[in-house]
Amino acid sequence: MAQLLAFDRDPKTATLRRAVFQARDRAKTTRTHLEAYTLPVFLEYGFVHQRTGEPLSHWSQLYLCDQDPTGFYAHCDRLNRENGYTVPEGHSPALIAEREVILTENALLQHADSHFHLGVSAPYALALREKALKLFLGADPKEGQ
Repeated sequence: MAQLLAFDRDPKTATLRRAVFQARDRAKTTRTHLEAYTLPVFLEYGFVHQRTGEPLSHWSQLYLCDQDPTGFYAHCDRLNRENGYTVPEGHSPALIAEREVILTENALLQHADSHFHLGVSAPYALALREKALKLFLGADPKEGQ
């Protein structure tokens, strides 16, 4: 119990918790924004399933077609800049934000591991990772609003 109290009272714990919640919010907002301006453009390109000929409805399905997506990706780069994102060419603002979530979660898990020595920061322990994050994060401050 003393370890749990020490972890909870550690100022770094509060800082890392806040960082995780903020990163998650940014990632969700960025993903929603990006999909709003790129999905219509994706549909204009008319990508189709290489076997069935059915239109693809989302860029996550691009692996199913044999059409060259280079023009679409260049169009996305331009749209990203027009929408205020300053990411390297060929990079997705949403994926960058989602990576930041993983990095902040990892920092919280490593901090918790320094208190409890549970080994939850191991990347291969995904089921344990989710449970540990839920435990160490506590309640999302926005859920109480």
